[in-house]
Amino acid sequence: MNSASGDNTNNKAGTMEYDKTMYKKPSAAEKKNHLAGRINLFQEKVNHTRQPSPGIIEHQVDKHHHEIVDESLMNEMRNLSQLVKDNGLQGDYAIQIKYDDLVNICKNTMNNDKLNDLLLKTRKHGYIQFSGDTLNEDVNIKLIKVPY
Repeated sequence: MNSASGDNTNNKAGTMEYDKTMYKKPSAAEKKNHLAGRINLFQEKVNHTRQPSPGIIEHQVDKHHHEIVDESLMNEMRNLSQLVKDNGLQGDYAIQIKYDDLVNICKNTMNNDKLNDLLLKTRKHGYIQFSGDTLNEDVNIKLIKVPY
């Protein structure tokens, strides 16, 4: 029996040595090199600065990530919102006015093209809302918020 148990201990020892060589953990130097390589790739990505293409104009943005608007355009948007506020009707959650009524109010101060351009810019900045891209007499213009 002793010989049988001795064989088992030899097999266990042999198996353990086999397991140690088969499932060898990577050494600390291999881990360090692998980590160093990943850090180098990360540093390359961080340090890589990409120049904007000349065709793209970068918009100026303030500290709250809002696009900086020209003061004259802001004044025109304020005047337009005041016109809608004064002459519009209270609707669902917003003051609204028909486009045709707004054209009649503004016909002495600006032409239709300038009014349409101003309406599109004001909608782009989120102060008014209307459906569609074309403005006709049936479109309701809603004042969402007043420019500050």
